[in-house]
Amino acid sequence: GSSTIGQQKDVIKQPFCNKTCEVIEIRNITKFGGDASDFLIVSPKSFPFSLPPDSCLDITFGFKPTDKTPRNSNYRVMTSSGNFEAAIIGTGSGQPEISVIDSYDFEAIDCSDTEKCTPIEISNTGALDLDVTTIDFSGPDFSLNPDETPFMIEPGSSKTVNVCFSS
Repeated sequence: GSSTIGQQKDVIKQPFCNKTCEVIEIRNITKFGGDASDFLIVSPKSFPFSLPPDSCLDITFGFKPTDKTPRNSNYRVMTSSGNFEAAIIGTGSGQPEISVIDSYDFEAIDCSDTEKCTPIEISNTGALDLDVTTIDFSGPDFSLNPDETPFMIEPGSSKTVNVCFSS
């Protein structure tokens, strides 16, 4: 699976199937080796329990990567029929994510007041720095005052820009 650095997602499901003709007891599930601390066993949480013949169990792992490189570990399912091991892998990712209000109604302008400005907050809700190189508007009557581009917004931070409408 893939997840943003430092944010947990329950994204990795691994099936464990009982292909025998007997009920097996699932005694515990553990993780070990490699980047084990980047993975969390979300479900199942209670042990022991029985797994009937020809049935499967989804083991759900949470993934909270500490790095953008591939992360890997192993997990062990301890059963009444022996222990079974498999690998679990994930990749940390991270993107800046911009958040800003969808629309804003400027006050009316007239011949004595030909420009109205308002502060607009731009937030970075992502995991990496947001580099703002330019801000484009859909019409020629809008501008930044002052134009402070380019600028950078760190993850979890915001910057306020002054957007003006003139006629």
